Amino acid sequence: LLIKKSIFGLVQAIINVLLVFFVISIFINKLGKEAYGVFALVMVVGYLNTFTNLGLSSALVKFIAEQGKTKESDIDILVNLILITTLILPFTLAAIFFSKFILIILLNIPLNIFSEAKWLFFWLLWANFLLIVGQVFKGILDARQKIYITSLQQIIYNIIYWGSILMVLLFNFNLSVVGFVIFISALVWFIITFISSKKEWGKILVIGFNKEFKISARKQLNYGLQIYAGGLINFLYEPLSKILISNFIGVSEVGFYDVALKLKSAIWGFVSKMFYPLFPFISEQTD
Repeated sequence: LLIKKSIFGLVQAIINVLLVFFVISIFINKLGKEAYGVFALVMVVGYLNTFTNLGLSSALVKFIAEQGKTKESDIDILVNLILITTLILPFTLAAIFFSKFILIILLNIPLNIFSEAKWLFFWLLWANFLLIVGQVFKGILDARQKIYITSLQQIIYNIIYWGSILMVLLFNFNLSVVGFVIFISALVWFIITFISSKKEWGKILVIGFNKEFKISARKQLNYGLQIYAGGLINFLYEPLSKILISNFIGVSEVGFYDVALKLKSAIWGFVSKMFYPLFPFISEQTD
């Protein structure tokens, strides 16, 4: 079973890499290196996941795998959903309100492409909101040893994501439409993952929820924050380096830097996808 899940994860990573570099080449050819640089810059919004998640996704997988389908797990799922939504929603609304400052002052987006970048930013924020909240439902499936299902769902998401961007490019639409199709791909993934998790887990009981909320929240935050502290350096690495390159070298160079990072991530992705199934497997062991 572990080998099966590892193979599914590896296949997902390979398909994603092929799609990414194929579409990027067309992206740069159709819209130009400056437009791709803007796209790569605005995509740093995805690191809100790392910044706001507080390791809660991993905590949920750990505790559900450990406890099994119990009343305590039901409460953990609801508490995790409330915590993640409470954390990410204010950041999303604040980012929309301060979008002009973020795009022009912080990211150094050229004024001639600001209007497109603003809508790209808007759609990416809400796409990211769905992807972060959806980690709760993905965590349920992972904890139940259904990683091959989440890998398949990720393949579907990647195909819709890069396929729709490719269609937008071929029909000569701009960055704002790119942002919209990214939001649609996130929405499709969210719906599929939600339905799959509900089918796998069944009804969530809320008996004793008010009494157990603080206990569950404290338990998940204590565990999640340990993982969060280790991963926080990633938030400071890629987004910060892209912002520095944009301000001191140029927006176009951000695009070339992003391609290099994607290549690095692809290599690491092969390794992480192969070994991730061990996490819920080890978590459920009682020894």
